[in-house]
Order: sequence, then C-alpha cells, then structure tokens
Amino acid sequence: MADNPAPSSSGDAKAVISDLLAELEEKAKASERAYARFRRRFEMLYYVLGVPATVFAAVASATAFAESVSNQVVGICAAIAAGLAGIQTLVRADRRARFNQTQQFVMSRIANDATSLRKITLNSIPAERAKAELDAVQERYISARDKSPE
Repeated sequence: MADNPAPSSSGDAKAVISDLLAELEEKAKASERAYARFRRRFEMLYYVLGVPATVFAAVASATAFAESVSNQVVGICAAIAAGLAGIQTLVRADRRARFNQTQQFVMSRIANDATSLRKITLNSIPAERAKAELDAVQERYISARDKSPE
C-alpha cells in the first residue's frame, strides 16, 4: 500500500500497521458504498427497462385481437417491447446488480476485518504476525477490487 521506512521497534511497527489498517478500512468502506450505489442503479435500470417492455408487450397482445386497432399500433408496441427487452438482455442489469451486491458484502467484510484487527487484535499479537495479517487483508482487498468490471 504505502512505502514506509523500517520501524525501529515493535511499538513503532504496530503504529504503522494500525495506520495502514485504518487506511485500508476507509478504502474498503468507500468501495462498499460505491458498490451499493452501482447495485441500486442496476436494480432500477432492470425495472426501468423491464416494466415498460412488459406493458408494451401486453398492449401489443391485447390490441392484436381488437378489430378496431390498426396493425401499425400493434406493430409499434411490439417493436418497442422487443427493443426494451433486447436492451435489458444486453445490459444484464439484474446480473450486474447481483455482482455489485456481492462485492458490497465482500468490501464490508474486509472493512470489518481491518477494524477488528486494528482495534482488537493488534495489541495482543507480535508485530510480525500483525504484518502478516495486514498483508492478508490487503491481498483480499486487492483481489476483490480487481474483479470489478466498473
């Protein structure tokens, strides 16, 4: 994460590790919030495309059987419904919403683990183990962040 000079004592090392954990915690929380925003946007997009597609398909179906409605109205409604359904298929908003929800949970877990390590565990373990724990949490963060298509 950050290049720091080698600390002179175990207490200094733990202070540096604590600072790095706090930084990681903030980054994970920011990522969690971003994934939550993306998830909500994709959930809305799913409905913004899906509901009108369903309505236009229903209108096209109903008007196809009515003698007083022209074929042009039926065709326009069917074309709009097909276009919206096609866009929905291409965007895959439901799949993207689920991905962002999963990533949101992963980032929340990483932030919680960093907080726990910093506030609870750090003072009761040797500096070498604390560094190993920090490295493990950082690796999980980097791995989760690298999965993001956004």
